[in-house]
Amino acid sequence: MKITVNSKKDLLDSLNKVHSVVEKRNTLQILSNILLSASGSNLVIKATDLEVSVETTLPVEVKEEGKCTISAKNFLEIVKELPDKEIHIHSKDNHWVGIACGKSTFNIMGLPPEDFPSLPSFSQKTVSRIKVESLVHMIDHTCFAVSQDETRYHINGVYFEQVTDSKFVMVATDGARLSYYEDEPFEGNDFNLPKGIIIPRKGIQEIRKIIEGGAPTVAFLIEGNHLLVKTPMAFLSVRLIEGKFPDYKPVIPKNNSRSILLDKENLIASVARVSLLANEKSKGIRLSLTDDKLEISSSNPELGEAKELIETDYKGDPLTIGFNARYLQESLLVMKSETVLLELNDKMSPGLLRNPDSKQYLSVLMPMRL
Repeated sequence: MKITVNSKKDLLDSLNKVHSVVEKRNTLQILSNILLSASGSNLVIKATDLEVSVETTLPVEVKEEGKCTISAKNFLEIVKELPDKEIHIHSKDNHWVGIACGKSTFNIMGLPPEDFPSLPSFSQKTVSRIKVESLVHMIDHTCFAVSQDETRYHINGVYFEQVTDSKFVMVATDGARLSYYEDEPFEGNDFNLPKGIIIPRKGIQEIRKIIEGGAPTVAFLIEGNHLLVKTPMAFLSVRLIEGKFPDYKPVIPKNNSRSILLDKENLIASVARVSLLANEKSKGIRLSLTDDKLEISSSNPELGEAKELIETDYKGDPLTIGFNARYLQESLLVMKSETVLLELNDKMSPGLLRNPDSKQYLSVLMPMRL
């Protein structure tokens, strides 16, 4: 293989898209490498950890077609430091790879390209088109609530479900909170999802990365146990999580007895200040509701205590309830509305956050004992 890359920026963009997929634990040495394939007038760069696979394409001058593998980490670090000039890459004997740019030359040890795993391919049959803006919103409003507990694999991703011909929902939970977002993300009604799928956390993050800032729609396809997403210059395949996502519908409160309308930015700022003195592990804060007032407070025997008052239009019985400050902040930060509706029932029941004018996004927070 022998190629010349005219745009350092294009190469760097491609490497940044694939680098985070590369296997970090080195269970197989080849998985720490990326595969470079040159043919026609394009260079295809592929990476996989066997769960998520990504490939990007960029135009180059191909002087000799071929393939090689190279350490993803080393290659990215080298390209970052190169001057903004033509980059010459060629494969050598014993799978070494040579890189030259300006007065700099590098020789890096590679691995046999035939050892690189074969990746799922994108079939040319009819595919559905999903709107990038809608998909980004669905991911941003749910991904932060995905469970980090690897022993609970069935909630280590976002749940994607079809509820009508055109309406789909995305849901994530870690057992202490739940985020729900609904939209009509597809062009037309040609995408059918007979049963919900669980897209792993890493996979949904990589999808978010490759679709942003590109075409207004991307191809979206389920083949077997893989979700395939294709943009004009990138292709991603994600192995779906096998298992049953918990029934989320009963978790969403339906008839809360208390409802408080709050300015979103003021609430975010108040929570941020009060949480500075919250317990480092639990991040617990108290919300105390009385007529016309919401008091947010925290106390820590090792640090001290904090308190802040917010005026409200609430009229009703007093209530004090505890929440995780970080969970509350993350739920609020993704909301686009200027105001937020906080719905509560009692100190043992979950709270609900939503836009007062829409139920498109809902965030459920389980209370804490403080």
